[in-house]
Amino acid sequence: MSNITIENISFSYDNKNVFSDYSHSFPIGEVSVIMAPSGFGKTTLLYMIAGLISPSTGSIKIPMNNPRFSFAFQDLRLIESATVTKNITLVNSKVHKQSDELYECLEALNIKALANKRVSALSGGEKSRVAIARALMADYDILLLDEPFNGLDDETKLHTMKYIKEKTAHKTVLLVTHNKDEASFFA
Repeated sequence: MSNITIENISFSYDNKNVFSDYSHSFPIGEVSVIMAPSGFGKTTLLYMIAGLISPSTGSIKIPMNNPRFSFAFQDLRLIESATVTKNITLVNSKVHKQSDELYECLEALNIKALANKRVSALSGGEKSRVAIARALMADYDILLLDEPFNGLDDETKLHTMKYIKEKTAHKTVLLVTHNKDEASFFA
């Protein structure tokens, strides 16, 4: 099996049916883009794939033992009182504050000058890029990106998307977006 296979899942929130007998597969080693209107369960699907919640019925099969997930959440989930560097290094003990890999990532996302600033002092777009950097620096098998480009201006978004595409070549990525241009870029 070389796909993440979703078989006949069902799931409801507060008596609202989000999935009913839904099946799909996502290829391993590629970027898959998930698009649907708001409220159609895109984030819920990522949570189920990551094992953060379970479907009511059906199954999700991942063709590897104990897959490691990295997640850039839509709500960012950064530690506001910690520095940019601390937020990123928390997800991977192999990456330390002075590592070349970390500074290459910070520079590529144009946040290197912010490395020692507290997240609480950053703009929304800067925080988004910190969350992306944290997700990319984790040791993962599957990368989940949930609306990761919110708050980025067009130039910064394009630069960030190019970097993600380069860093995730031949890796399994599930990207949720509402934006057709973002979807086209990764498709």
